[in-house]
Amino acid sequence: MTSQGVKVDGYMSEVLTDKERVYSWPDEMCMESLDDTIEPRIRVLLLESSDAMLELLKSEIEKDKKIQVVGMARNAHEARNMVIALDPDLLIMDIMDPHSGGIGFLKRLNRFSPRPVILFTHLSKIPSNLAISAFKEGATDLIDKDTLVLLDSSPLCEDFFISKKIRANAS
Repeated sequence: MTSQGVKVDGYMSEVLTDKERVYSWPDEMCMESLDDTIEPRIRVLLLESSDAMLELLKSEIEKDKKIQVVGMARNAHEARNMVIALDPDLLIMDIMDPHSGGIGFLKRLNRFSPRPVILFTHLSKIPSNLAISAFKEGATDLIDKDTLVLLDSSPLCEDFFISKKIRANAS
């Protein structure tokens, strides 16, 4: 197989003469970035009623280029529709939020569209019986909201703390 490179409008085109096909890519793309596009990203849906907390959580998650926030729901109804439409790999939800649907939503999700669910709540405020019920109904892990606030404000906190939990639960 012979090939030759031709530069056209800032793109490098490799012409494979024996197959008569042209493959193009931008000059600035390197093999590392090509590898990033080949491997599928973990698709995450967030369920939280606070816009500020949603944005903070999303910005922390998307520091990891292998994870994508595909939707942000503010209540159980939005989350149900987004689960159906977007088919995320994993859901992160505040089990204590009155808009999240709590254990009832988690139970229905696990029955009709099971997937890993990471609870996102204040550990100091969650009753132990609620936490136990949530794990019985399919929750796979827990992220403390106070830890997220610390991550955002402290340079001493470990990077990618949340993405490690997502990766562990999505596999």
